[in-house]
Amino acid sequence: MTELARAEVKEKKIQILLGCSSSILGEGIKKLIEEDSELNVAQKINSLLDVFEHYKNSSVNIFVVEYELPGFEVSKIKNLIKKNSHIKLLILLNKDYEDLILVRIIRAGASGYILKGSDSIHLRKAVKGVYANELWVERRILARVVKDVINENKADTEKVDNTIVELTAAESKIVKLVLQGLSNRSIADSLYLSEKTVKFHLYKTFKKLLVKNRSELILYCFKNKLI
Repeated sequence: MTELARAEVKEKKIQILLGCSSSILGEGIKKLIEEDSELNVAQKINSLLDVFEHYKNSSVNIFVVEYELPGFEVSKIKNLIKKNSHIKLLILLNKDYEDLILVRIIRAGASGYILKGSDSIHLRKAVKGVYANELWVERRILARVVKDVINENKADTEKVDNTIVELTAAESKIVKLVLQGLSNRSIADSLYLSEKTVKFHLYKTFKKLLVKNRSELILYCFKNKLI
């Protein structure tokens, strides 16, 4: 294979910037990620300062960054993502943190988190999921994020109704319940509808908002400040 052909193949892969405090740990995670032929760790850094130095001229698609990375601060990550909404960020955790920390990470704009001790298959699924605009987060944390934001300003509970004018009343109600982490079955029970009807309303909602799934719907609501 020629150098040009190799470069073209490499460009088609999902390009990743990996941030780990330890070079040994970083090399190990890099090997686990690259066991998938569709993934490539294009850059490795070992401090948050390096993240800010690399992102402007970087061709990477997703940042996979250790929470324990030197200089890591949620506020700095929030500012980075606010200025560069195209950035997708997956946080690596070395332990189970309390829910408050996880909520702060997601509210700052990260697309998800995963324990560093997770098996390689789960790690690669998380990377691909975040790249595909999914939220890689437990349902209880997502529900907590929504609840906290709503509680900060009770008037915001009607934002979905007032902002997404193209949705019907039924669709708006279903979106609210999706944001609370309810399953289709739970939404159906709550609204006295059949599960099939809920799925149909969600299908129409996805088409109207140009999203493909629940994760993209939630991201849409975050980006448009509906929650």
